[in-house]
Amino acid sequence: MSVYGTLYNSVSVNTNGSLNFTYSNDEYDVEDDFEDDYGVSIAAFWSDLDLEENYDARIYQNSGVFGGQDAYIFTWFEVPDYEDNDLLNTFQAIITANGDIQLNFLSIDGVDPDEDPDKGVVGISDGSGSNFDYQTMDIWDFPRSEFSIGYTWDGNDYTRSEWSWSDRVAVSEPSTLMVLSLGLLGFVRIKRNKK
Repeated sequence: MSVYGTLYNSVSVNTNGSLNFTYSNDEYDVEDDFEDDYGVSIAAFWSDLDLEENYDARIYQNSGVFGGQDAYIFTWFEVPDYEDNDLLNTFQAIITANGDIQLNFLSIDGVDPDEDPDKGVVGISDGSGSNFDYQTMDIWDFPRSEFSIGYTWDGNDYTRSEWSWSDRVAVSEPSTLMVLSLGLLGFVRIKRNKK
């Protein structure tokens, strides 16, 4: 997969909501260190999350076609906040063969507002301190649902866009819902097989 114009053969998937291409990492309070301390990274919803606090929480990795491109799809399903395990978060990162990145948010209950939400981030960074685009979670209103953030690679840099699914689906983007739905249907099938 290609990120910032570089091909990577592997990725470290962090339970705290990040993808790291340079090295493995289990940090959760990243704030502005995201710019240069973690190497090439995608913060799908990088915060202090805890898979162990919800029996149904899962992380899935799939590959498929998205927007006509081969893609890697990473889904975090009902992952709770570490401090408040009633706050469940379902989100996804998609990386296409040409380097485009899309972050999808089905349902975000958020993070505990008393536990430094400014340390959680959503965005991308090449780890150099000069090429990054992210938001800290303290500027978000929770709960939030059914929206996406896209980063389009032009060969030199990423261009960011954000849209709600209701706006975009009505126009031209049914593939977002389809990809997320397929991931969730796979989860339901696995869960039924366990029973």
